[in-house]
Amino acid sequence: MKKIIILLLATILFTACEYDNYDAPSVTFSGQLLYNDKPFLCDGNDARDIFLFFQEGFGKVDWGTKMHTLADGSYQQLLHSGEYKLTLGNVKYPFEINEFPAGTVGYDSIYYDLKKDVRQDFHITPYYEISDLDAKLEGINIVAKFKVKKVSGTSKPAPRIVKARIYLGINYFVNSKS
Repeated sequence: MKKIIILLLATILFTACEYDNYDAPSVTFSGQLLYNDKPFLCDGNDARDIFLFFQEGFGKVDWGTKMHTLADGSYQQLLHSGEYKLTLGNVKYPFEINEFPAGTVGYDSIYYDLKKDVRQDFHITPYYEISDLDAKLEGINIVAKFKVKKVSGTSKPAPRIVKARIYLGINYFVNSKS
């Protein structure tokens, strides 16, 4: 009797999976952050995602699917086909994204009906540019010198620079997390 119950439960368990699961995501949304039509290098910290995908309906509350931006400014997200709204996290960024004008509260959304792969580049206007970087080791101190220039053409005034940080490490790329 015990074997029959275990066999019956196993049969129910394995057949139920066929009906509850969704198909795997199959649509890729990818692109590049660009500044003056060149890749815009950014922090690359995976805790600082820029983009959020939202999907309405299906009786759910959607907190958004975060899309990570790599250090070279590229991004790629695998999604289920369907209707999405893409927006930015409601935080202050050191740049403006031309396709997302900032309102008084939050950012606008861009609607996508994803049925096939989409490549969408976004154009950045930073508040400041850094140039003429020179870093060297003097004794036990690391001395860095660089120029900071305010970029014109932003819709909002550039925030005041409070501090600058330099990240050092033994790896090829170091960000604010590592």
